[in-house]
Amino acid sequence: MTNEAAPSRPDSPRLTSRGLTMLLAGLATLPVLIVGILYFTLPATSSEPLPVDVKINRAVDPPEVVITNRDDDDWSNVSVSLNGAFYHYYKHPLPQGQELALPAIAFLRRSGLPFDPAAVEITDVNVAARRVSGHRATRDIEINAGQDR
Repeated sequence: MTNEAAPSRPDSPRLTSRGLTMLLAGLATLPVLIVGILYFTLPATSSEPLPVDVKINRAVDPPEVVITNRDDDDWSNVSVSLNGAFYHYYKHPLPQGQELALPAIAFLRRSGLPFDPAAVEITDVNVAARRVSGHRATRDIEINAGQDR
């Protein structure tokens, strides 16, 4: 065993201080560049709430969530959530003035567990949809206990 240093290879790459500075500057600008690209390529959202009426029809079994399009345009990509945990995606367009009645058991958790209207009270309904303009709009509606809107 000798205490000699291993000989360096003359063809091995070396990072100069200028190269290190350029590498760090590139790494710092990369997130800013990605956020800028996402800002300009993702669709915009509308700042005004979605004109929607939501009613809970408890007269039928299972109860239904009735959504009415009060907008001047048709909607597409309608997604509805109950209590922020149970979701339903409606893949067909919803024309203006039309109602959409969804049975409560059609709503699922992300794990696939269905909504149980006998065990869980509906307290919050969120409706999100894409308008003809391409903007996405949402509306949160709170439902008081026992209230049919």
